[in-house]
Amino acid sequence: MKILIIKQTSLGDVLHSTVAIDAIKKKYPDAKITYLVDISAQDIVKYNPDVDRIILFHFSYVINLAKKNIFKVIKYFYDKIKELRNEEYDIAFDLQGLERSVLFLYFARAKEKYVKGRYPLLKGYKNKDIHATLEILSVLSLAGIKQDETKMSLFIPEGIEKSILSLLEKINPDKKPIITISPFTRWETKNWGLDKFKALLKLLEQKDYIIFLTGSKEDQSEVESMIDRNSIIDKDDDSNLTKKAKDKIFNLAGKLSILEFASLIKHSNLLVSCESFPPHIASTLHIPVIVLMGPTDEKRIGPINTRYKLIRAENVLCSKCYKRRCKKMDCMKNIMPEVVYESIVNMIENR
Repeated sequence: MKILIIKQTSLGDVLHSTVAIDAIKKKYPDAKITYLVDISAQDIVKYNPDVDRIILFHFSYVINLAKKNIFKVIKYFYDKIKELRNEEYDIAFDLQGLERSVLFLYFARAKEKYVKGRYPLLKGYKNKDIHATLEILSVLSLAGIKQDETKMSLFIPEGIEKSILSLLEKINPDKKPIITISPFTRWETKNWGLDKFKALLKLLEQKDYIIFLTGSKEDQSEVESMIDRNSIIDKDDDSNLTKKAKDKIFNLAGKLSILEFASLIKHSNLLVSCESFPPHIASTLHIPVIVLMGPTDEKRIGPINTRYKLIRAENVLCSKCYKRRCKKMDCMKNIMPEVVYESIVNMIENR
């Protein structure tokens, strides 16, 4: 049995799609699975022992190429389709459901083809009113692959695990509670704001927690501004609490790969994040998570399989709008740092 899974982007979506691997292997233990995935998300499935072959797609490269030479874009798709057609599959699934992904499904040499969505000549399923993982499993059920458990998977190499554990041992030899905070998302409307995170860090000074702030390389300076010692620590305050604060907040923005970041979350006591990729990691690794929710719907993409707390601003009628731009952003701005702080203390101290 040879099975193709197409799920190109994004990181969270690809992580959601790993529920398909578990379901397929339970139905067909000897199945050979091929994953077509974007190069930016390959680490999500790269080390999975149940994935036999990976075909890499490079979406950002295609976008940049399209600005220069459309014929080279056509050539790129032609070469990828040729690579895909080197194998004949018993079943092929497109779990992305976008034009750029369903193109590969149409051209795949497969006896049966299924898609997340509605496309001509293909059997499909689409339901935006259920969780993304359940929607994926519903697509698989069209092929007779039924699974009740939503089990996502993420495999972290031993070398990365050892590296992160070594870092934590140096920073936290006393085994204090570790909180990883992920302040940034790719949507402007999902972001809580630097001032709110600064206020949260100020409140957290009174607790003896180790705090890691994360983000991309481009976020390094903004993270550093959040933990600016002038804004968090009073220079004239010589108390023990102030001295401790200098050694318990760490900026790891731009310093971790995807799997190093996952390992950090795995060995944290709690993740605090706006709604984005990090809470999906916490769900997969069964780590408690607090998610600041605004324009998106937890019914669709909220945490599963773990202890979690969702925080929304009260009395904001326009939340869950899915807008990427908003002048007011009341759904995020009206979440108070004190509410987040109280939730953190409750999650940490009532484990």
